[in-house]
Amino acid sequence: MSRIPKRFYKKYSEKLSFRYIPNHSQFQYGYLGITESYVSGILELHFPSDNPIHAKQIDITLIGMEYVCWKEKRHKKTITHVVRNPLISQGICVWNSPDDNYQPLTELQFPFRFELPDNLPSSVNFSREFSEIFYDLKATIKQESNILKFRGSTKSIIIRCPITRYSLPPTIPTPTQFSNYDDPSAISRGIGFFVSLEHYVFSELIPISIDFGLLFHKPDLEIKEIILGVKQYVRLIAGKEKRLKNYILKSVVKYNEIKNRLDSNNEYKANVKFEIPSRCDKKNYSVKHSVDMNYIKVSHKIKFKVKFGIFGGRYINWEKDIKIENMITEDLI
Repeated sequence: MSRIPKRFYKKYSEKLSFRYIPNHSQFQYGYLGITESYVSGILELHFPSDNPIHAKQIDITLIGMEYVCWKEKRHKKTITHVVRNPLISQGICVWNSPDDNYQPLTELQFPFRFELPDNLPSSVNFSREFSEIFYDLKATIKQESNILKFRGSTKSIIIRCPITRYSLPPTIPTPTQFSNYDDPSAISRGIGFFVSLEHYVFSELIPISIDFGLLFHKPDLEIKEIILGVKQYVRLIAGKEKRLKNYILKSVVKYNEIKNRLDSNNEYKANVKFEIPSRCDKKNYSVKHSVDMNYIKVSHKIKFKVKFGIFGGRYINWEKDIKIENMITEDLI
């Protein structure tokens, strides 16, 4: 059973380490949000017999935190905005000295388990803004101190413990349909549009499928392009707010393609599909699942935009709030 690589630790020691339960590759068990879920693993001591650690107590703590940190330049100063919101802090004692004296310890293993409250959010990281929702496992040994050897009264390690939240796919479609084909303003402008969605909650299992169309009441009206996409909005709240927004999924249809596919009624119809990447997809790490916490909020909107040329007037803009979640099918539970 190999050791967990050093890069997963926030604080590392060669003589003290965490391990996963055999035949597992993570600490989390169950499907948080659907079933009971818990964190479980093994704490191991690797002290040689000729140089044991003299300990009185060993504790393990599961810590979860909503952490926001971003910087703002104000004149010649840099202001740092920080907020910490504890999500969970559970501790267990896995070993106690039987006589309250320091005991020599060498090679030992201590299994542990923490039950997870159902309301915990998934881990998420915004590396550029130094903000995240994170979970750590910390092991602390109360040891015999020695000033001459620069040995303090405790020895500890900290390792990352990612937590994932799940949901089930919807059983009933919740369609959204919008059309202004026959609206007087569309007729006057010379163009109408429709957009149709089957759901408003999407995931890796349920890709975003958008049916859309244009009806040209004025056949000679030229447009520049259609933009369809998913826009992500991030709010990082720490006294003040930092707001971020960008297209995480996007498709552009140029006018020539539209013109070549008009039917006899001067109508253009098409479908665009966006696949939601897995949480583990490093290439699409910018796509975050929806989050609604006190200080970190991530929301998403379907955007439909029609751009006109110089004399085409104002752009057409349509949007719809959606959610992106981490789903699993019921047969896998």
